[in-house]
Amino acid sequence: MLELKNKYKVNISTCAEPFNIEGISKEACLSVAAINNMLGTNIPETSTGKQRALCSCYGGKTDLLRYDNKCASSCIYCYAHHNNNKNLNYYNEDGTLKDNPFTRTTAEKVLTKENTKKLNFDEVASKVFDLVNRLGI
Repeated sequence: MLELKNKYKVNISTCAEPFNIEGISKEACLSVAAINNMLGTNIPETSTGKQRALCSCYGGKTDLLRYDNKCASSCIYCYAHHNNNKNLNYYNEDGTLKDNPFTRTTAEKVLTKENTKKLNFDEVASKVFDLVNRLGI
C-alpha cells in the first residue's frame, strides 16, 4: 500500500486500528467535520457508543451491513453480502436509485456483475488511487 501511496501521491489513513505505521495516518471514515463541510451543517461531535473502541467517525452513521443491504450494486470491493432481492426495491428499472429517505443522489447507472470484471486488491487500489488523484482529494 505504501508503494501505491507514493506512486499516486495520495494519503492513506485508517480508522479504529490499534497500530501506528509511518506514512499512514489515523482519520475517521466519516468524520463530523467532513459531514458538516459537505452538507453545510453544524452537527456536534458526539458518540452513540455504537462505534468500535478506537473509531472516530460520526456516531449517527449507519453501516451498510446494518440496514438490510439496500444497495443492489454488488460492487466487487464491497464487504456487504448482497443476496437479497429486496435491494432491488431501491432502484428504478433504468438502474438509477429511487429518490427516498435512504438515498438522495443524482442518477447514476448501477454497476452489475455483467458490466464489471473481477479485480484483485492491487487493481482495485490502483483504480481508487487514480480516481482520488483525478478528483484532487
